[in-house]
Amino acid sequence: MSIRSLFIGIAGLGLAAAAGAAGAQPSDSYDSYQPSVGEVVVAAPPAAPGAVIRSERISFADLDLDAPQGAHTLLMRISGAAKNVCSPEPSTTRDLRDGADYSACVHRAIADAVDEVDAPSVDVAYRYGE
Repeated sequence: MSIRSLFIGIAGLGLAAAAGAAGAQPSDSYDSYQPSVGEVVVAAPPAAPGAVIRSERISFADLDLDAPQGAHTLLMRISGAAKNVCSPEPSTTRDLRDGADYSACVHRAIADAVDEVDAPSVDVAYRYGE
């Protein structure tokens, strides 16, 4: 391989990576909503293609995410919103599948929202319960 083709290959990889990063968008379920600073969207994972996605906006502009208390408070807000968008919670334990589906929905909605916030303190609070 010549130096010129090696350079073109590396440059192409850089452009592809930049295009991928620039093209990263939220899922189709809420493309029209662009969260502002201090907001996060908590959404239920899609159950089927074309299904209506339930979502809830959570504000955290009033919180100091550098403080453990602020991170914990936001995590509690996200958790409450996840339970809302994934509801109804099964009322009995007779159907384990419904309970497992609800639990998986809540966990995924929380994980996605924590990733969207992208704050180290919130990530630590979520992953380690601190």
